[in-house]
Amino acid sequence: MDSKRNALPGNRPVVERVDLRERIRSDLERLGMAEQISETLARKLEPTVAKLSDEEAAAVLGSVAAAYGEQRDDPERRGVAPQDIADVQRLMQGFREEVQKLDEGLRVLSAYVSRLRKRGADHVGQTLH
Repeated sequence: MDSKRNALPGNRPVVERVDLRERIRSDLERLGMAEQISETLARKLEPTVAKLSDEEAAAVLGSVAAAYGEQRDDPERRGVAPQDIADVQRLMQGFREEVQKLDEGLRVLSAYVSRLRKRGADHVGQTLH
């Protein structure tokens, strides 16, 4: 049977709804939205977009994608203040400096152990105490 004849009045057939959801998803991705989010939003936006003209739907999808882009690009809106970023960078710089000091200390110890081994090899067969 034809799916359009089986559709309830005022509802689009199931096939057309799936096509609309796919079109919404692909439009959102084309506008820069991540695949995982576009799929979820396509499902949620489908009932609203189904009632709109093509121009209105394009405006809604463009607005949603713009809001997503702003949220993604602005660290402060994600709950990360610029001062927090500066603090983390400062801490990481201090950590890097400490690791460099440890590396230098290990090189000195390695050279010392190497000299002890060489000195021990020179005195093989002798009493060292």
